[in-house]
Amino acid sequence: MLTIAARLAESRREVLAGAASEPDAPVLTHIGVRTSMRNQLPCRVGRLEVKGQTVRVFLQLPDGTALVSRITKASAELLGLKKDLAVLALCKATAVVITPLLTHRDRGQQLHGRAERVSRGVSGDEVSLLLDAGLQLVGFAAPGSGIKAKTPVNALIDEAAVVIALAA
Repeated sequence: MLTIAARLAESRREVLAGAASEPDAPVLTHIGVRTSMRNQLPCRVGRLEVKGQTVRVFLQLPDGTALVSRITKASAELLGLKKDLAVLALCKATAVVITPLLTHRDRGQQLHGRAERVSRGVSGDEVSLLLDAGLQLVGFAAPGSGIKAKTPVNALIDEAAVVIALAA
């Protein structure tokens, strides 16, 4: 995957270098924005729930698993969100709390999966997991959580931490 990312980055640099003399060149530098958000999940908009100036966007992962994002009404309008629109749900790994499967059953929205890789750390363990939906997700467990590879886990994600992006 890193090889593909490097090839894409090189192609982007070449295109921007060739377009440097164009009048819109400063605007072009923002095309194909790269992000530090490691979690990028393909979804479809299921429905929108407007509450004043905020909107809860009910998303569905490819297997039908639900995910909710809370954004501003203005953002929902700017993105042109509507039922069945294909979007990407983005979330920083640091905003995903990983717990053993049997804990925190009533604490916000949860995605379920199986830990694939656990990197131990003093301030917390980075856990890479495969969701039941078949997608990869990265998050952090508390130090000493006892989570091991191949064990079932929950991924807890606050609605406000889920960013919506339109696929290019």
